[in-house]
Amino acid sequence: MSYAYISGVIKYKERELLNPTDIERMADAKDAETAFRVFNDTDYADNLLNVDAENFQEALDDDLRQVKELFEKHLDKELIKFLFIRHDGHNIKLLFKSKYIGKNLDGYLSKSGIEDPQKIKEYIANEGMPPKGASPRSNDCKFDRNIKHVIDKTKEFIGNRPFPHRIDYIVDREIFHILRHISKNLKNKFLLNLTGLQIDLTNLKVLLRSKITGKPCEFVEKKFIKYGNIDINELKNLYNKNLKNSIEFFMKHFNDKELTQVFKIFLENNNNFWKIEKAIENLEMGYIRKTRFIAYGPEIPVGYYYAKRGAMRNIRTIMTGKLNNIGSEEIKERLRELY
Repeated sequence: MSYAYISGVIKYKERELLNPTDIERMADAKDAETAFRVFNDTDYADNLLNVDAENFQEALDDDLRQVKELFEKHLDKELIKFLFIRHDGHNIKLLFKSKYIGKNLDGYLSKSGIEDPQKIKEYIANEGMPPKGASPRSNDCKFDRNIKHVIDKTKEFIGNRPFPHRIDYIVDREIFHILRHISKNLKNKFLLNLTGLQIDLTNLKVLLRSKITGKPCEFVEKKFIKYGNIDINELKNLYNKNLKNSIEFFMKHFNDKELTQVFKIFLENNNNFWKIEKAIENLEMGYIRKTRFIAYGPEIPVGYYYAKRGAMRNIRTIMTGKLNNIGSEEIKERLRELY
């Protein structure tokens, strides 16, 4: 398909994205209400009707909904799935946990996925069977095959041991495999490399967290996700080495200035894991930012989606901080780089 038109539309819309000045004004605001008013000067302004500061997430959700609606008019369905299926993954995790702990978590479900979250909920609740009274051929049972696959694999994997980490791991693994499959089908090197990078960064976090908590190798090796740029066997070998050797390998592999600096601090005091997560997200955004130098193609909507997601993450950090009376400097320290 041709991406010329949608690329032009997005290039125009990029001028309205939140910029560092907007973010700084929000972070420096004296309270949540003042920070929220900064929205009026951005492309979120049309999402603010009847929304107050405490319900800022509604404005973010509405904005992402508009992005999805724009994409649905102009993009290949597989590319839309590449961008939004993680929201389904989020819902699958929540709904499995909700089922096993007996607590309603519907208020935290995302409405930006490929599948209706209530259909996912019903499918999980009914053990993968059609809704009561529904014919197997009815429209009620039409279900995205990839999402059905993730749910079925999750159910199969966790069995009678529905621990949160088991649910998170299997959903992430299956979602990444779907993303890689879509990238290969679209024959897009940028998307394939992005997925490989994200798998590497996920495996990095798994390895470091597990080493800190002293998990045995046989426990950890099952949680590594295949098809990244770092071979699974290399990761297993690294896990059996000391923390310093493991980190030195990652320093060399990623060759990222911020991540290297954070790693050095981490070796002295491993209580600042959030700084590694921040550096990882900034590294990912650095790769995404390459789309700004591409004239047109599937990379443009991908870059715009991640630009929106990055801005939302910072807004959420600021507004949550303001609502909990956290100081501006502490909030700023946790903000990620923008697109």
